[in-house]
Amino acid sequence: MLLTATVLVGLIAALVATKQRASHIFVAATTVLLVGGELNTHTVLSHVTNSGIVTLILLLLAAIVLERTVLLSFLAKHISHTKYLPSLLKMGALSAIASSTLNNTAVVATMMRAVMKSQLHASQRLLIPLSYFSILGGTLTLIGTSTNLVVSGLVTAQGGPTIALLDFLPIGVALVVGCGAVVVLVSRWLPQHPTDESLESQYFIEAAVEPNSPLIGKTVIKNGLRALDGLFLAEIVRGDTLISPVKPNDVIQADDKLLFCGDVRRVHQITALSG
Repeated sequence: MLLTATVLVGLIAALVATKQRASHIFVAATTVLLVGGELNTHTVLSHVTNSGIVTLILLLLAAIVLERTVLLSFLAKHISHTKYLPSLLKMGALSAIASSTLNNTAVVATMMRAVMKSQLHASQRLLIPLSYFSILGGTLTLIGTSTNLVVSGLVTAQGGPTIALLDFLPIGVALVVGCGAVVVLVSRWLPQHPTDESLESQYFIEAAVEPNSPLIGKTVIKNGLRALDGLFLAEIVRGDTLISPVKPNDVIQADDKLLFCGDVRRVHQITALSG
């Protein structure tokens, strides 16, 4: 008992006072308890292979896979709205639903880039609500948050009842609706700095809209031209007319010349657009 108390105090002190990785500190503490006889090999191995932790790792891997697909561009195109409130509500609903089946930390990391690419609203007005909606969404299901998973694994290991996937749903829905409404109400006090649309890069890329392009007749925001990573639609050349600055509701027409500025290495995003 004395050894356990000493290791616990040393563990907390090491986490607070040193810059060593937390994983290394926990492994060292476990090793001391194992050598000292406070833990046995079976106990250590059973916790290493806890089903909740394994599930959590698989969810994180799934989130990484999603982040490397076209999902980000899709989200950026459909979350963005010229008005702040619809953007906030769409983002909040989507992040809460995603967090109910994926780890909420991974959801924030995945959606954060999509939110920052919208260029319609100050990112700080969306990123903070994104974090809260993802946390709230994690309470909807068993696999929505790592805490639920780990506790479920420990309860099962101790012979307790199995926690079902939707056991948390009634309480989770109440939290999402109630606390989500509070987030929406207080979001008006979040800082609102103007979106930086300065042309910081010396690189410009020109793209011509083909006569049969599916981009024709749709607005800039509907075509996802405001959601490109590292590129900004600065001007539209339409015959003898120059449209600058480009507004989200400007409609693309045939033979328009779109002038982008930014990182030339991101040009593949433009060539991937049909037409």
